[in-house]
Amino acid sequence: MKNTNNTTKRTLDEIIDVDQYIVSKGTRRVYKKKLVLKENGDMQLNSTFVKGTSERHFAVAFKKDFHEAVVVPNCEPQIQFSKNGAAKDVEVVKKIGRKNKPFPLVYNLDWDEKKELWIGKIDQETKE
Repeated sequence: MKNTNNTTKRTLDEIIDVDQYIVSKGTRRVYKKKLVLKENGDMQLNSTFVKGTSERHFAVAFKKDFHEAVVVPNCEPQIQFSKNGAAKDVEVVKKIGRKNKPFPLVYNLDWDEKKELWIGKIDQETKE
């Protein structure tokens, strides 16, 4: 409830016997930068990634076992992503299909300051 006047906020233990309850602390949602590769060849940089950069041209590479991906700004060969982070690469999907990987492939991306690229490990627990 919103505190609408200048009174001091009460604490929960002043209102109820907190030993008789499981008190929710809540958690703040962490928005991770992600690259998603779908079975039809669609590649998607999520909105968290797109909002964090004005760059739209990236080199994208996958380790041969497809457990890791890198997204490199200002590097050849470039893929042009749309403003909403979409691109397509059907050839990569064909190679993944031969490795029997389930789609979609989701990579959680972290910035590597030293190499100046995003590197992502596959996250099979995440579905878009």
